[in-house]
Amino acid sequence: MPTHTRLSFTNLEDRTVPALFGVTWPDPQNLTVSFARDGTDVGGAPSTLAATLDAAVGKDIWQAEIRRAFQTWAAVTNIDIHVVGDTGGAFGEAGMLQGNFKNGDIRVAARALSTPTVAVANPPDLVSGWAGEIVLNTNYQFSVGGANGTYDLYSVALHEIGHSLGLSSDYALDKTAVMYEDYVGRRTGLSTADVAAIQKLSSARAADAYEGSTGNGTLKSAATVSFISSLPQSNNNYVGGGSMSSVVRADITAAGDADVYRVTVPVDSTSPVVLVSTSTVSQLVAKVTVTDVNGVVLLTASAAAPGADIWLDLKSLTAGKTYYFNVEATQSGVNGVGGYRLAVGNALPVAVSGMFTSAFSAGGETLETSDKIGGIIFGSVKDNADARWDAQGKGQFASATDVQTMQVTAAAANALVAAVWTAGSVSPNLRVTDSSGKAVAFQVLRADAFATVIQILNVAKGAKYNIALSAGNWTQPSWMGPVGYRFAPDFRATPIALSTFASGTLTAAAPTASRSFTVTQSTLFRFELTANSVLPQPGATATLTVTDSTGKVVFSLTATAGQTLASDVFLAPGTYTVKITAATTGGLLLPLSILGRFTPLTDPIGPTAPLDAPPTTTDTTSTAKTIEPTTTATIDGRYFWGVALVDPLKIWW
Repeated sequence: MPTHTRLSFTNLEDRTVPALFGVTWPDPQNLTVSFARDGTDVGGAPSTLAATLDAAVGKDIWQAEIRRAFQTWAAVTNIDIHVVGDTGGAFGEAGMLQGNFKNGDIRVAARALSTPTVAVANPPDLVSGWAGEIVLNTNYQFSVGGANGTYDLYSVALHEIGHSLGLSSDYALDKTAVMYEDYVGRRTGLSTADVAAIQKLSSARAADAYEGSTGNGTLKSAATVSFISSLPQSNNNYVGGGSMSSVVRADITAAGDADVYRVTVPVDSTSPVVLVSTSTVSQLVAKVTVTDVNGVVLLTASAAAPGADIWLDLKSLTAGKTYYFNVEATQSGVNGVGGYRLAVGNALPVAVSGMFTSAFSAGGETLETSDKIGGIIFGSVKDNADARWDAQGKGQFASATDVQTMQVTAAAANALVAAVWTAGSVSPNLRVTDSSGKAVAFQVLRADAFATVIQILNVAKGAKYNIALSAGNWTQPSWMGPVGYRFAPDFRATPIALSTFASGTLTAAAPTASRSFTVTQSTLFRFELTANSVLPQPGATATLTVTDSTGKVVFSLTATAGQTLASDVFLAPGTYTVKITAATTGGLLLPLSILGRFTPLTDPIGPTAPLDAPPTTTDTTSTAKTIEPTTTATIDGRYFWGVALVDPLKIWW
């Protein structure tokens, strides 16, 4: 009989969020970033990140500046970020909410955008394949330092990374804040307001579990860890074998922090080594020192660069004796803080594909199978702007029919968002019932081959919900065994919300509604379309299309009756026509109610420069020569809705 691993949980502080900004990544301590290959499709235009920045400052320099910008945020909060490869897949393609093996969770690219925008970034919004992505505008010139009318790359990246981590610019009213909406010159680091904002969202960096109540920075307070029987080798990289619980997952929490571990080398050890790994964890520049019981230094080694691993041969040590391993940072700046993995054990010449795999946070509560529902009770909502997840965990589906159910109780909230995602071998499903077994209505924020995200509104204190997790379109061969999934629920005071732009009914006599839509800055938009029919009418659909000024369709979305669909489109400056059309394959079209919603997903940094204005060029992605507002209903300067061209709907917003 096939078996599966039940979902394990890590309980976190209860948090809430505003609309799309203010959401955090489900697993911030395993966050990855990648640099998009040149030629990668970014909203219909190829990325030229390497070509642009290699020529401007050099490959090693620009990558180091962007890495430093990421680490500046990570150093003051509970976030660890490491760099991974990028396969060149199009921005916005379907993928895991986090942990996509193809690319980083956050991807950095460069292409031509409208000239009022130096760069744009997307928050980790849970619903978009663009979540976290950063795009630099190649119509501007970047440098290290920002001299002669160019833009300092570190400063621009620092601002956009804040958005990619979930911060808006709402709090940054003072120009000293990195998240101030315009570029005001070179930055040297975060302001007090920036630090407070990111720590409110993701909490301050905390001491690791090995610190205990008094720390583990001395020989006397050293934490004891076990020697690993086998530590397979691959090009001086190692992955823990044998007792994986002996692999230390720890953290240099602040400048000057040091961690000491006590390890006894077995009398039968053959090829002992110590490995300190940051390459799959953080940008920490680590150092390890080996001493005897009297504190006499025997061996030492330092990482060659941020995020580089340390491997040290221990053959000179005496088998059967106890030694101490001190891990610390070699730098006092932002690279002097971060997570790491440590293992001491016998090295075996076994080829492996990597180092320590990024484990999704686990522990705490356990979700049971459908025949025995486990209860999880969350704390009260503390702050509308505080957005950490209530819990997170991972599990496995044993088969296509496997169903695993959890029960949650709301202490105080207004909405419940639940997300489940896989590597794409199944389409995960969620089903929600109340304590009496009655189905609970919910909004579908995302549903594809990789992830399903739902939201339940009007959640009352004390309400109990049973959330059933199951596999949908199972495509994995049986010989590969169970399918792993990840899950994260969150009670929040403020629901995730999109703005309504159309609401009403389309009929056979008036099956179409359309309206002009003007974009003033290159912006990624999310459009959502819901179609419902009071009377059954199989084959009834509603199609939303966006056409540019030449009549070319740049985006479309078709929902059948009873369905809600959403997708994203990157729009250059220009005037567009947004049209919704109802149709049916089953004879006369019966009245079809329509709900259209949208939101901008990117938040740009403005081009205000402290020196000469940088050179600008025409945005080749735009088909509009001039933009003339037809309405004063400007929302935020990036777009506005114009006149209704065809308007049978009850409401156009």
